[in-house]
Amino acid sequence: MQTSWGVDPHNGIVFSRKVRSRFVDFVAPGFKEMMVRYGAWPETEEAQNALMKKIRNNNKSCRGLAEVPEVVQKAFPIRVEVSPEAYIRHLAAIHDGADECPEVFNSVSNTCSIPLDFSEQAVHDSAVLAWKLGVKDITFYPDGSRLSQPVEKIAEQDYERSSDLLALLGHQERRNIQVDETIGQNYKVRVGSPDGGSTLHVSLNHEPSHPGELVEVYARMGKPGAVEAGLFEAVGRLASAFLQYAAEFGEDERSKAEMTIVRQLVNIQSGYPAFFKFSDSDKAVVIQSPCDGLAKAIQHYRKAHSKGKEDLAQAEEALNVGAVPRAAIANAEAQPVQMSLLENLHQAANPHAGISAGAGRQPACGKCGGESWLKIDGCNVCQSCGYSKCG
Repeated sequence: MQTSWGVDPHNGIVFSRKVRSRFVDFVAPGFKEMMVRYGAWPETEEAQNALMKKIRNNNKSCRGLAEVPEVVQKAFPIRVEVSPEAYIRHLAAIHDGADECPEVFNSVSNTCSIPLDFSEQAVHDSAVLAWKLGVKDITFYPDGSRLSQPVEKIAEQDYERSSDLLALLGHQERRNIQVDETIGQNYKVRVGSPDGGSTLHVSLNHEPSHPGELVEVYARMGKPGAVEAGLFEAVGRLASAFLQYAAEFGEDERSKAEMTIVRQLVNIQSGYPAFFKFSDSDKAVVIQSPCDGLAKAIQHYRKAHSKGKEDLAQAEEALNVGAVPRAAIANAEAQPVQMSLLENLHQAANPHAGISAGAGRQPACGKCGGESWLKIDGCNVCQSCGYSKCG
């Protein structure tokens, strides 16, 4: 609308608005037109910017500046330059007209700025004046009583620092992320399931010009059209969108986003843990669930592309969360653990070794949680719900 905000005078003659990706300076509506009328508006853009900077350094006020004619200065006071009495009378005049336009508003309440050293008696007198004039509601705000406020006195060095910050926020360059052609690494992560085990297919990709900077995640599990397939497609899309957005602001932000994804997914439980080795040189790690497997695949990818010792240490630490020492495998053999877990423990320590059929209990039923099974025609059948698994 290009008008002042509400019933108040302007907070400042000069203000900034964000236009697309940068901040642009504007002046209060009518100020430029009146300056042009009196022949005081600068002709060059450089001179206009210099005038706006002077106004900013003058508490965003045009009063007291030689470049601004006195008639313009009188016509454009800012909020803190209006006396409490004048402000209250101005508000009362608006309240008088409110009764004739009930469909517009039935009350106008606003804040009256007062000097920081305004006495209690002066506040009392102002409130009584507002009551006598029929003002329905009013609030007093001591100017400068907060560390940050819309209008405040600032030194030139503070203005320069604020301008630098606005420039950083508004003009920050973003890198264009190209994912039409990517290079990546694929993983087949073995995860536990009620049926005995499944494979999580993970593809982690980066741009050719930025090796190791993960920007694309694909995860697939189960048959096309299955519930888990759709869920992991959604997880991959969300992770990719998050990484690509963060990468626009630099590698540091992208790396933070990558670690955030890992922290959210790692160690999610499914009740069917499995053990998996990403390579012969790695320790066997516990894959608690498909989501945990995706998180550990991202960490292994990060480890493989670590550029410095610090990144490598972080990746190894996160990847080895849940790594299985041989002593733990030996202790597990002496405990009445679930059969599928015991099988995984043996396979992690001795990939080519087998396990006796009666070494432990069957895992709980994946559908009802029951633990009573019957062996029928080579298949295990849950006695509680009838669910069966063969092999």
